[in-house]
Amino acid sequence: LTALLLSSCSKPEQYPVVPALSFKSYSVKDTMDKLGNTLSQIKLVFSFTDGDGDIGLGDADTTAPYDYNFFTTCYEKQNGVFTELVQEPGLRNYRIPVLGDLSAPLNLKGELEIQIDYYLSAADTLRYSAYLTDRKLHKSNIAETTEILLNP
Repeated sequence: LTALLLSSCSKPEQYPVVPALSFKSYSVKDTMDKLGNTLSQIKLVFSFTDGDGDIGLGDADTTAPYDYNFFTTCYEKQNGVFTELVQEPGLRNYRIPVLGDLSAPLNLKGELEIQIDYYLSAADTLRYSAYLTDRKLHKSNIAETTEILLNP
């Protein structure tokens, strides 16, 4: 009974105010676009923590540095070497909406799912790196995915 009482009185876990990001999993689903081109829909799942709960952009946040808050870089493996795939910012950066009450700081812990459409090329293996920024522009660590095998 004493152990049960002590465990119920424990404080909630505290996280640093700088967001932390880690890769969890991926899935790939092949489909066709309207023109009949093969398209791989890649879902990336990341877990995150933030100690002051200030992750997310509101509808009015549309100008730099608040136009995006989740940033990815894609690497294609060709001839055994990963090479960065150069893409327009709108194709590799994302907007995460406000995740909680910004008026009261709180610990946030959760998962983010990002859907990426990838048109097949000579590469059959990809890797992504990603990071997250909060409203105070704290930049998380860079999280890297495992190798993502595209369906043949």
